[in-house]
Amino acid sequence: MAIEKLYISHVDYNWNGYESKLLNANNLNKALMNDVKNNYHTSIEDLTLDNVQKTVQSANKIILIDLNLYTDNDQKEDYFQYGKLIRELFKVKDKVENFDWINELNYNFFNSTLLQRLDDDPKLWTAGCSVTHGTGVAYQDRWGSILSDKLSMKEISLSLPGRSIGWCADQILRSDIRLNDIVVWGLTNVSRVEYANKWIWHAVPASRYHALPKNLQHYNLNYFDSQTKFVCAIKNILQVKSYCEKIGAQLYLVNLLDLTWLTPVFDKLPTYIDLCADWEYNDSNYMSYLDLGLDRVHPGPKQHRYYAEQIFNLIKENKHGKTI
Repeated sequence: MAIEKLYISHVDYNWNGYESKLLNANNLNKALMNDVKNNYHTSIEDLTLDNVQKTVQSANKIILIDLNLYTDNDQKEDYFQYGKLIRELFKVKDKVENFDWINELNYNFFNSTLLQRLDDDPKLWTAGCSVTHGTGVAYQDRWGSILSDKLSMKEISLSLPGRSIGWCADQILRSDIRLNDIVVWGLTNVSRVEYANKWIWHAVPASRYHALPKNLQHYNLNYFDSQTKFVCAIKNILQVKSYCEKIGAQLYLVNLLDLTWLTPVFDKLPTYIDLCADWEYNDSNYMSYLDLGLDRVHPGPKQHRYYAEQIFNLIKENKHGKTI
């Protein structure tokens, strides 16, 4: 090995105070052939992708500086290169310092859901965005809470404001849903933005896309109302449908916000209901709620009671063995 210590950081890291030389694609071969072992500092941008493997394998000791699990390399066009660097460092991790954080990036880091069941009794699972979450109303005034009382079943809510169909599908598919559970999915509109930040999956309405940091604006705006986005949403719903059928859980699809393609696709399903069928669209506001919540945007208690009553009736109509 012709490299004694190899310090690795960002391309713009200030190396003042380090007794090391810059290592880059131009001087790498010369450094590797040098009989004298030197200390070097570098970055993935300095090395370039083709030189990562032989560089880390040639170093006697590698010290990471300001690189960790949450390094924000999304702001550059080098995220694949950064991943390649981490992959090669992982191969020689025994000689890498400041690499303990890589142990956090594993199966368990990603395999988490909002809530877990605490007993074996049949449960009511509700999934959705801010409407299902109950933004603007008290917890007991949410349609999920009211439906829970009507069914005499404890509710587990897989809902958060702004969440997408894809996000909800992921939560449902990885939750501990069992035979005889009821799943009521409050479907949102398809135009939601999904992105990862610090390795956590987020989703927000497309109207908030420009509020995201520039490094997270990965998409052309036309994507959010595209056929591709819609077909992805349908696939997510069908995956959940298949999952619930296999485990013997009852799935009810409740359209709460979408005024485009969901109803034409699912209308003939006996366990689908469109609760925004009477809304009239205009450029400023298409939501026709019976009342508004405290935020003056989301549905209020009357609207939530209406939702709960309609969903309860849907469940009663299908209780004699009908499934999706």
